[in-house]
Amino acid sequence: MQEMSNPGPRPSQKGPGQFLADARRKLGMEPENVAQMLRMSTQQIIAIEADDFDSLPEPTYVRGYLRSYSQMLNVDPEEVIRTYNQAIGGWKTATYSGLATEKQATSNDKIVRFATMGVIGLVIGLAMVWWLGQEDSADLVPAPTEVAVAPTEVTEPEITLDIPTPEPAPVETAAVPVAPVAKEEVVAKPAPPVVKEKPAAPTAIEEIPAAVVAPKPEAVASPKPVATPPPEINIPDGTRSRLVLRTEGVSWVDIRDANDNRLLYESVAAGREIAIEGESPIQVFLGNADAVSLEFNGADYNFSAYKQGKWARFTLGQGKKTRPVESEEQ
Repeated sequence: MQEMSNPGPRPSQKGPGQFLADARRKLGMEPENVAQMLRMSTQQIIAIEADDFDSLPEPTYVRGYLRSYSQMLNVDPEEVIRTYNQAIGGWKTATYSGLATEKQATSNDKIVRFATMGVIGLVIGLAMVWWLGQEDSADLVPAPTEVAVAPTEVTEPEITLDIPTPEPAPVETAAVPVAPVAKEEVVAKPAPPVVKEKPAAPTAIEEIPAAVVAPKPEAVASPKPVATPPPEINIPDGTRSRLVLRTEGVSWVDIRDANDNRLLYESVAAGREIAIEGESPIQVFLGNADAVSLEFNGADYNFSAYKQGKWARFTLGQGKKTRPVESEEQ
């Protein structure tokens, strides 16, 4: 049979693994860091970034790896998976086209004809052996003897089951008490007494104007006090600052001081509390920002504005004011 033709190299365009590798380098991460965060081996991460899909499991698993890797780097996973499908689709097309050129065996080949004749002869021989065996066995088998068996009548006993039917339990309807409607009593104000004036001498009578009662001013609700933000903390460059990190889940952490010295560079397990001191400004990178809380110079620090998907990158004490977390009004 003719050997399979080589399907040729895969497409030379930029694959999904190279795209993810570029995004990882921009974040300053190593393949070992990614392997720890995704709970994969370093060899698998290297194979993904090299588009070496033959070293990986089935395409279903590879798509899951690409989706998790993309979400960790804050990259659109659908675009990466679409590029992967295009890459493996082109390679399969080239493989199938190479298999199509293989020579097929026909009925005119000598090997096929000899095999067919041999199968037919074998079937005929087996049929003859079976037919001869049936004749010999028919002569040796004695005639069966008839045995008369008297029929017996079987009477089935009647079984009557008296199952008492349970009477339905009376359903008691609980009377729902109706709250009495409060009646408003209207008390009529007593009319002012009528004063009879005695007739006086025909003198000029001055009319006393009725006293005008000014309406009571409506009570104006006093506005609630507005919580003022806490004072900002001015930290000049070169000052030693204290940073406390607490984790509720596993997260990769990269913290460096003003001289780019690594103060913390590892995957931190859940439930840990780590205190760090270094020279400001301090650069912070969190791989799983939702599972980390920070305390900077004795005050909680809110870094939610710096989140990019799952990770966050920001600088503390960079020659400008750093605002701690505002406490909620009780």
